[in-house]
Amino acid sequence: MKKICLLTMGLALMTVTAFAAPQTDIQQGKTAVDLGVFNSKTAINGDDFDTNTKIDAGITTGLSDKYAIQYKYHALGSGNDPYGNKSDINTQEFNVLYKLTPTTDAFVGLHRIDGSYDSSDIDAKNKVQVGITSTVPLSSAVSAWGTLAAGSDLVTLEAGLSHPLSRSADLNVYYRYTKDNDLRYYGQKFDFENNGFGLGVTMKF
Repeated sequence: MKKICLLTMGLALMTVTAFAAPQTDIQQGKTAVDLGVFNSKTAINGDDFDTNTKIDAGITTGLSDKYAIQYKYHALGSGNDPYGNKSDINTQEFNVLYKLTPTTDAFVGLHRIDGSYDSSDIDAKNKVQVGITSTVPLSSAVSAWGTLAAGSDLVTLEAGLSHPLSRSADLNVYYRYTKDNDLRYYGQKFDFENNGFGLGVTMKF
């Protein structure tokens, strides 16, 4: 949490290098597509893996002026750990969003994590999560956002800045932290952590 607070303060000060917020302006029939690259760093049971550049993707579609559905995909695989083991873990989210205010959404959904560790599949996990996303304008060209999502032994934190490239496209820079304390590999429980910085675009249709 301390790391997230420091990051958010730092991003707020960096308004001269601003960048794009997630879709909180829900409108019926409108769709936002997110694509990005993520500098993924993984730790399993405290052992750090080499950093890899991976893919983030997502799509959000408004069902009405209050509700939207959302899908997210995060490739969180990293390089080798100190023992030569490799992780290739992915997460998917299926969320329903509700607009609380013009700049704040609450959501509930399914968080799925699967993949492999040391060339063997981990036990896939499907967990219910609840969360909130809020966007704060910093200037006419800059917005900051934060997202908090939590479930059973699961937490995801994200903070970022936004800058519009056009009426239908934004540039995004962000930091994300994910922790799951209940993954299984050959029946053994292990702790999974992932964090890193991402850069991407949001395209609105």
